[in-house]
Amino acid sequence: MKIRSFRLFFFAIIIYFFIIYPFETTNGFDGKREGIFIGLGIEPGVTIWSWTYDTNSYYSVTPSLNVPNFRIGYGLSEQFTLFLTHRMSFNGKYIYSSYGNNFEATDNFYIDGTSGLGFDYFPSRLSKFLLTGCLGLATSVNSYQESVEDILFGFGLSSGFGYELSRYLTLNFMLDYRRFIGTDVINIITLSLAFNLILY
Repeated sequence: MKIRSFRLFFFAIIIYFFIIYPFETTNGFDGKREGIFIGLGIEPGVTIWSWTYDTNSYYSVTPSLNVPNFRIGYGLSEQFTLFLTHRMSFNGKYIYSSYGNNFEATDNFYIDGTSGLGFDYFPSRLSKFLLTGCLGLATSVNSYQESVEDILFGFGLSSGFGYELSRYLTLNFMLDYRRFIGTDVINIITLSLAFNLILY
């Protein structure tokens, strides 16, 4: 019983000093870009795949939905914010694939993602126009993979521009690029329209 109580006390101390205390002692959730913030986004779009297999090249086009696109970060000023983000894209049936030469060539379900460091840049303190980007680790899984070993890892890069519709809502045009090199060389490009809810 004493050991359990000690563990609860220990975890309470960790939570306070690493989660609660930083929020109490820094700016955040005061309506200003400067300070701590969190955000969620949803992005309908289209994904273009290209891959090389056995010296043959193929490509496909599929609708996609990027969600929930979580971010947590810190605004260094009213013009520049840095954040950790996880951008995840769900891709459905192929609209067209050169591999099968027909519509809806597969029932496989794909999930691609990029986890890394991102930024938002506003040209001035009063500007509602913004530039955004992200650099990190890319992953890709699909419905026919049988084990964790089949997950693909690669390089991910995102860039875009947008407009702050309100203090807590932005609309961005995004381009995501992910590259995987293994048995196949796979390039994935996603174009999307992002709606982001950001709590400053």
